[in-house]
Amino acid sequence: MQIDLPAEAIERANRLAAANEDAATVFVKALDTLEWQAAEVAAVREGMAAYEAGDFEPWDDFASRFMAERGIVPER
Repeated sequence: MQIDLPAEAIERANRLAAANEDAATVFVKALDTLEWQAAEVAAVREGMAAYEAGDFEPWDDFASRFMAERGIVPER
């Protein structure tokens, strides 16, 4: 499959390319970044929905439980 891109997009990708890279590599990295950002936004939205639904634990309770489960001794 071939995708036709505007010449300006290819020129920009070539300018952003590091040594031993080409425009295609830049586009792949950009797509990877977009996918990562979309996953991060989804996780934040999921967390916000859980919080709004009352599904949360106070920080002190969480920190105490987390440290106890992992055998971490708090600093004094």
